[in-house]
Amino acid sequence: HAFVRFTERSTGVEFLRIAHSGLHDRYAAEGMRNLSNLRELQTAETLLGPYVMRELTAGFPTSRFVADREKPIACPNLQRVHISRCQMLKGHDLLNVIQRRNADQSATSPLTELVIEDCSEIDEEYIDRIEVELLVTDIRN
Repeated sequence: HAFVRFTERSTGVEFLRIAHSGLHDRYAAEGMRNLSNLRELQTAETLLGPYVMRELTAGFPTSRFVADREKPIACPNLQRVHISRCQMLKGHDLLNVIQRRNADQSATSPLTELVIEDCSEIDEEYIDRIEVELLVTDIRN
């Protein structure tokens, strides 16, 4: 897939914006494995969801899926995430990423900024829990 090939050639990318894209979640997740220098991810009107969120928690000893525990950590330097109008993203997947990456023993940079706008599948229960986990958030659902 073109996105995966792009990330294989562009491993030094620190900022990535994916907008108005039909990029499938599975290919985005595969490409994320190549972006070890990524510090900021912005998405708007995309199909990103559970595959990307699962990839962002792979490599942790506490990953839900045993097979994921042996994978390298995707985007270990990711600190800022802006997600807008993403209808596939679920609250529990996003909360799982935050909890893994912001844990005291995490091998990743902590997420320091999270902006969520108009993501209808993230319900109020998860918004409250996400706000407790992160000190810097901006959630506009």
